[in-house]
Amino acid sequence: MKNTAAGWRQGLAAMCIAAFASAGLAQDEGAPAAPDEAPGSERAAARALTLEQARRQLDEPAPADDAARYAWLQRQEIAAYRLAQRARHIEILRELVERGRGRPEAEFYLLDLVRTEFSLGSQARAMELGDRSLADSGLSVHMRALIGLFQTHFWHQVNDRIRLERTWSATESLLREALKTPGPVPAARLRAMEPIARAGVVRERGDVLQSTFQDPFNNGGFIPGGWPNGRRFGDDVVDIALIALGAAGPGPDYSTVNADKVMSNDITYNQVFPYAATPLNGRNHGHH
Repeated sequence: MKNTAAGWRQGLAAMCIAAFASAGLAQDEGAPAAPDEAPGSERAAARALTLEQARRQLDEPAPADDAARYAWLQRQEIAAYRLAQRARHIEILRELVERGRGRPEAEFYLLDLVRTEFSLGSQARAMELGDRSLADSGLSVHMRALIGLFQTHFWHQVNDRIRLERTWSATESLLREALKTPGPVPAARLRAMEPIARAGVVRERGDVLQSTFQDPFNNGGFIPGGWPNGRRFGDDVVDIALIALGAAGPGPDYSTVNADKVMSNDITYNQVFPYAATPLNGRNHGHH
């Protein structure tokens, strides 16, 4: 009996979590970063500034020359972030995105704008920008996939199941494409964000358990259901185990894993208790 590809991944996450829990291990320090954690060299530069240095930097007058203004905006962004001037920071990021079109770093300013707008500004503007970015073929497929993962997480945060499903469908396709070749967003970062987004999808669909001592997906301890955290009729235990052990390839798409040569159930489940189908008659039915 074969479960869906999403179910296999749910089983994979559940098995890994169960293994860590049974060993009494604390959450790994190398676990995926929380969605609102701002990465990047600009953040390191901001932390290196004193508050007084950041204030002086933010007070620098704007140059008239376009190229000089872009460099000035980059310094302004670092200073505004250091001083936690939220409105000013969002305003600067908007201008950096607009003026930086075609520059390699502009995509990362776009990602920062989507995340910062959602967390500290207008969620409606953030979601609109995220949707436009997801469909923007002028962006790298790697950045579109990463923005899609964040956008999926955001739709979960605002409990919009319909838009979450639509975004997740597009994001899965982009993610598969992005992981085929190197790009501006490291594969490790995409793989780190993917289970966080997927956990939100699973929670919206309702098939979850809640852990009271671990929060590996940064979503309140909600963990995808399925084997080994309970077993549904459709859980393909053999293939789920191989995926969890890393013996089924790097993923993220495990829809073709079929080590046990069973891709579907050959008898319809019953609609009433005990739900399992009547066993086949061994006298007139061949062995599988």
